[in-house]
Amino acid sequence: MNKIITYIPKCVAARMFLCILCVFSTQIHAQKKQGQPFVDSLLKELHAQKDETVKINIFIALARAYYRIDPKEGMKYGELGLNLSTRLGDKQGIARSYCVLGGLYDLRGNIAEGRKYDSIALQMLQQHGDKHWAALSYYFTGKSLQLNDHTASLSALLTALKMFEEEGSDASRDGIIDCHIAIGAAYGSTGDYLKGLEHLKAATKMCLDANDKLRLASCYTNTGIIFYYLANYPEALNNHFAALKINEEAGAKMKMANCYNNIGMVYTEQGNKKEALKSTTAALSFYEEFGNKQAIAVTLQNIASINYLLDNDSAALRNYRRALSIYEELDDKNGIADCYAGFGNIYSDEKNFQQAIKYLLAALGMFEKTDNRYSVAKSLFNIANVYHKQNLYSDADKYAARSLDEAEKISAIEIISEASELLSQVNAATGNYKKSLTYYKSFVASRDSMFGEAQTKKAAQVQMQYEFDKREALARVEQDKKDAILLSRLERKNIVIYCSTAAFILLLAIVALYIRQGRLRISQQKAELEQKQLRAQMNPHFIFNCLNSIQHFVVANDVKNANKYLSGFALLMRQTLENSKDGIITLRKEIAYLENYLSLELLRFEDKFTVEITCADDVNADAIEVPAMIIQPFIENAIRHGLCYLEDRLGVLKIQFYKKEGCLYCEVDDNGIGMERSRMLKERNQIAYESHGMELTRKRLALVSKGYGSDYSIEVVNKKNNNGEPEGTIIIIKFPLEK
Repeated sequence: MNKIITYIPKCVAARMFLCILCVFSTQIHAQKKQGQPFVDSLLKELHAQKDETVKINIFIALARAYYRIDPKEGMKYGELGLNLSTRLGDKQGIARSYCVLGGLYDLRGNIAEGRKYDSIALQMLQQHGDKHWAALSYYFTGKSLQLNDHTASLSALLTALKMFEEEGSDASRDGIIDCHIAIGAAYGSTGDYLKGLEHLKAATKMCLDANDKLRLASCYTNTGIIFYYLANYPEALNNHFAALKINEEAGAKMKMANCYNNIGMVYTEQGNKKEALKSTTAALSFYEEFGNKQAIAVTLQNIASINYLLDNDSAALRNYRRALSIYEELDDKNGIADCYAGFGNIYSDEKNFQQAIKYLLAALGMFEKTDNRYSVAKSLFNIANVYHKQNLYSDADKYAARSLDEAEKISAIEIISEASELLSQVNAATGNYKKSLTYYKSFVASRDSMFGEAQTKKAAQVQMQYEFDKREALARVEQDKKDAILLSRLERKNIVIYCSTAAFILLLAIVALYIRQGRLRISQQKAELEQKQLRAQMNPHFIFNCLNSIQHFVVANDVKNANKYLSGFALLMRQTLENSKDGIITLRKEIAYLENYLSLELLRFEDKFTVEITCADDVNADAIEVPAMIIQPFIENAIRHGLCYLEDRLGVLKIQFYKKEGCLYCEVDDNGIGMERSRMLKERNQIAYESHGMELTRKRLALVSKGYGSDYSIEVVNKKNNNGEPEGTIIIIKFPLEK
């Protein structure tokens, strides 16, 4: 069953669960320790203290200390500090209490209240010239703006960093680390991954130097999130588990919840749905313990999404309802609409179309009120899809057309592709073949655009990773040079040894860069060859012939063959796009792709030849994997350069798969006119068309062999009859099997 699901955007979800770490005041900095031991010392001092003015500082210090391990308890002491400061008329205490409470409100998901407290605190602190706490207030303000205004958030955080650095005290060190962490996360959310990693690297070094484990955990968390954006899931998991270990040792339950949620997001992207469900459920238990309603609702929605992917619709509905109840309490209209959309998709799969339409229309109305244009377009498509399932073509056409219109306004290529495909199907079903063909061309164009964007994004990510590694290598080389100079001043007698060491390290760095560049070139060549092969498989000439065939059937009023050809062609295009995303696919998928391709060729050439595909009994087509779409170019050559020229006999194309000496073999056997005679006919008839499929495939297999250390090979056998005349060709492809 194909599942349609809406996720929270990566950047929003990841930011939602970042932990904020605060600094302690100058007055208590000398006593500072990590976690609960420091809290215990503060509580002991509070019980012994009689001076109420001193008690204000202890309340504020406790609020900030609990910020790390129990924000709910931190709120209690922040309120005590504010109440006592207000009663004594201590304006500095009032301002600092507002500052720490603003940060705690932000952390617990009450962004509006947090912004109010931040604004009051910043104004009062600036009036009193309290620079350290004013910097802290800028930090909290920047954190609260991260979800809604990236520019303003970065501005506030960079201001805070500058103020802490200018202060230059021991107490400002923690503020500098916190700002680097928050700025790194902010740059990561906006896609500037290099700057994000640079700030996180600076924070990580400072944490390691100071043995500040809790902040180090936050560095790991945010570094893991950036690797998540880069789809480097193993590295993301390594960082998140490192953060989780530190937070478990410190007993920081809220941060443990954030780690579990981030781990669940990574597992979801990897397709490991069971582990994703396990992690997000663990996160939920912690959020419920602390009463963070916004985080509870988002996590419940994520759990519902995972249950939906696991085909556990009853659990998905139950968790969507729990999330909806909290969203309604918080008056979060987008959250409510997301839950309605989830209900609609589930009921649609269960063929409860009346309920599906009810909830999808409700979601549409709310998305329109919040001006969430992407979700409006997606909801319109989902509604059209439900009507199409019921064969209510008029309603399906209406909503699909609206979806396409909305998607085009915001350039949502994915929805444009889906809506165009659905409109093509609806018009084909109602007999409007001309309009169906127009929409189908739009679908093909948008799909190709999506594929191009994906490849561009992937290339950009590879380039970004390369640039980051290059900067790291150059930074290491520069540092090595500085170390060599310093050592030479201290030990002039050993200058030759130190210079040799520096030169050797420099050479290693250059060699490492050269090796990496070589690997990148191989990877890029492989990607380019795969794209060229894809274009060679579905080249404009083939597409044009297919569209002409469709037009021929339509003009001839051969509705049956037109529908048959159009459906087969649509399936082939979809299979080509899907298979091109994977480097390796099962033999079963490859055979299915070949069967659909050959059915179109048989229809187009009016059964001028027969096809037989066989698998030996010892070949498990579901277990054996081969490079995606590797055999089709050879079959295309057999048809176009051999079988299509036959006039005196029926063409026969045999495709056989068998195992031999621990390898899989594929034979493409045709009884055509042979390669030599085909080449002579083309030269005589001055045919300009030239297929590059076989040559591209040879190069691709060479790259695969080099990358995997396996021996792929191609053998061409020119068959001849008893008179020595050409009588077809046999192509033998060898695929090594994993042992």
